[in-house]
Parts: sequence; C-alpha cells; structure tokens
Amino acid sequence: LEVFSYVIEANLLPFINSIKRSYLLELKRQQRISKAKIYLPKRDELLVKEIVNRLRQILKRDIEYEVVEKPELIGGFLVETDSYQIDASVKGILEGIKV
Repeated sequence: LEVFSYVIEANLLPFINSIKRSYLLELKRQQRISKAKIYLPKRDELLVKEIVNRLRQILKRDIEYEVVEKPELIGGFLVETDSYQIDASVKGILEGIKV
C-alpha cells in the first residue's frame, strides 16, 4: 500500500510497466533462472538439449524454456531470452545477405 501511494504521489503510473519489467528481471537474476523461447523449423529434441545446455553455460543459470515450431526459419534456430536474441536460422542468414 505504501509503494502504491508513492507511485501515485510521484506520478509514476505511466512507468508502471517498465517498473514491473525491471522488477521481474531482477527477481529472475536473484533466482538464477532465465526464460527462453526456442524457435525451430521442426522439433528436434537433441538440438533443444544442446541449445539449453549451451545457454546454461553462457548465462550460468537454470533455463526455463518453451519450444515453438516455426517452419519459415527453413533450418537452424532462433532463441529469445530475457536479455538476448540469437538468430542462427537459415532465414536470418539469408535476410542478412539480402542486397
């Protein structure tokens, strides 16, 4: 109640979504957990396992993940976490070399 009163008095209501997002990111940092979405052209459990293991090594935290099939990627994968995006998809590579 005290925090809510402060937010109203300081006219911070327009920033409440940013405050919430920052709070949730800090909470996840403290809990040592990151969420990730892994996009693949078709589900490949071996690739998912490898991606999750690499993310754990890089981020040094546990990963909660969701796999989403996205056929338009053609091949490879796309990973989105709270703070990173890794595009190793064929579609991303082709778009990168488009003139």
